[in-house]
Amino acid sequence: MQYNAGLFIKHKKQGHKKPPIIANFVIYNGNKRKKYPYHEYTYDYFEIPWMARLLMGKFFSLINLNEESDLSLANHELSAMMQLLLKRASDSNFITWLKENCKLMETVPFERILSISIDYVLQVSKASAEEILEVFSEIYPQFKNTIMTAARQLERKGEVKGIELGIQRNQLAIAKNMLKESCEIGLIQKVTGLSEHTIEKLRKE
Repeated sequence: MQYNAGLFIKHKKQGHKKPPIIANFVIYNGNKRKKYPYHEYTYDYFEIPWMARLLMGKFFSLINLNEESDLSLANHELSAMMQLLLKRASDSNFITWLKENCKLMETVPFERILSISIDYVLQVSKASAEEILEVFSEIYPQFKNTIMTAARQLERKGEVKGIELGIQRNQLAIAKNMLKESCEIGLIQKVTGLSEHTIEKLRKE
């Protein structure tokens, strides 16, 4: 399997769009009095061969959320919340849908993935953060404080990322100016903290 995976990767790197068809041959010249001592079918090496054949016979099993009803997704227990949000959160009418389906959403486990769920919705939804947090707090009043805390933590993370991005841009600008002045890479590294690889890329731009 590892050998075949390597061939797939190599084939892809060569510019081919479709994966290759691989025929595996094993030439055996062992004990002539005994049969080949290993399994001839890859699936037989798994603990449950028939299940391996069923599930791994295809490259993947497609789960099209758009073809599943909301009610059906809501019954998927711990994965229900993220599946519903993946299906609905980016819709322009998400807030309206959320309000209309509050009874359904109340039945969906939420607490364990609360922070991840809020983070995802804030990133993809077209609604304002204030409106999103307000509706979620109305649906899950018992988690209101947790929801607001999660939102504040996400906001702080965003601020930190913004600061880090600003610092990085400043370092890159300094490095570019030093390259223009023909400064040595070692000196630029000491001043900016950038890697040699990054500085070399700037030089080639």
